[in-house]
Amino acid sequence: MLGHRDPQTEGVRLQKPFLALSFKKDSTTQFYDAAYWFSCYLNQAIETQGVRKFVFPTLPYEIWVFSTNLAYSSLDCPDPKQAMKVLFRAREGGQDVEMLRAANLLIETLSLSPIMEKLLYQILQRENSKLPGSLKNFMGWEVAVLPVLYSSNSI
Repeated sequence: MLGHRDPQTEGVRLQKPFLALSFKKDSTTQFYDAAYWFSCYLNQAIETQGVRKFVFPTLPYEIWVFSTNLAYSSLDCPDPKQAMKVLFRAREGGQDVEMLRAANLLIETLSLSPIMEKLLYQILQRENSKLPGSLKNFMGWEVAVLPVLYSSNSI
């Protein structure tokens, strides 16, 4: 599926993690890991909505984009890479979206299709599993470090 109907815009939203790019007709196709697309999506959501906490409309989880500009390196990748730190957890007590919004005005709902919500949550879990045990949790939240795509990144 290339996209899904968006009733708010009365259009079709492309599901970018499933797209590939080619700069010339006969050149090889380049694709990016979905984690890059989701970090771009979250940055855009922060800029347009002015908040850093989000809920999934169909999944019982909330996320908090804790830091949008983080540099890290590792033994596998000694050169610093840009990333964003995202905290995520199950909604407390199975709270529904409206209860969370009533309690916290600085929370918004992500506008992703159910397939994309599930993919984002899976990527957060995958990125969390890459962290050392001491860095996987922070004050009741699970931690994920999503890579950020910059033109200088060599992917």
